[in-house]
Amino acid sequence: MSHLRRLSCLLLTAHKTVLFASSFDASFSKPMHDITNPIHHSWTPRPIPSDTLIIGYAHDSGKVEQAISSGVNVVCWSFVNMVNSAGGDPVITTDLNVTAIRSIREKFKSVLHIAAIGGWNGPHPPPGTSGKKWCDLFVDFNRELGNIFDGIDW
Repeated sequence: MSHLRRLSCLLLTAHKTVLFASSFDASFSKPMHDITNPIHHSWTPRPIPSDTLIIGYAHDSGKVEQAISSGVNVVCWSFVNMVNSAGGDPVITTDLNVTAIRSIREKFKSVLHIAAIGGWNGPHPPPGTSGKKWCDLFVDFNRELGNIFDGIDW
């Protein structure tokens, strides 16, 4: 499947890895963005590593370089939150050190960087906002950060 300007969801099982574009609806078959729109051609996520995926979750960047040097090839950065602002508008927030992520991303060019959404105890996306809207917000959020994420883990 082409990586052409589609936000990718990475599903992992014990036996295989599946990459697909999702509109966050039940069909999981529609592209999240109109790829004919020029603003969506400015970035292409890194490809999924072709060898065995070794995935690590991180919030603090302190041990990430060591983990990558030991074989981790997918880093899921935790967490990015989909919440409503005080005014009720949907927003995406994080307290991740994006400068450190950007630095690690530059140093290790073959590693995939995924934004992990929520978490067991984290805020869940509030009802009333469509999956497409959340996707658009994430793409804008990621663009503002310099496209440091290659997809999401949700």
